[in-house]
Amino acid sequence: MGFLTRLWHKLFPASKSQWAKTAEEEFGRNAFRYCATTYAKAGDTVTCENGHIICTFKRNVIVGEEFDSSALGEWTQPQPQLGAIDVPCSTCGARWFKGPYFHFTDGWRIGVGGI
Repeated sequence: MGFLTRLWHKLFPASKSQWAKTAEEEFGRNAFRYCATTYAKAGDTVTCENGHIICTFKRNVIVGEEFDSSALGEWTQPQPQLGAIDVPCSTCGARWFKGPYFHFTDGWRIGVGGI
């Protein structure tokens, strides 16, 4: 398990947010699929705060889902090593993630309800 996956699990232990669990109880098992909010879409580019490209998302990531670092790919910089906590941009040293939040070309993406 990669460092981003472990960090995501530590900060967000539930695989679904409370609103999704409530919707599932109310409307059935597939409700989460229909009411989920997308955090990142396949092809979204992760950049550092200064705009250097770090990697891209290989698949859609839904707010509240269990994060797997295999969702990230096409690394333009060295991929972080297992156990790394704070990995700066290798070009300028700026941050590209804070906890489970990533920096995109349009800025920090916090997500609905703070993910």
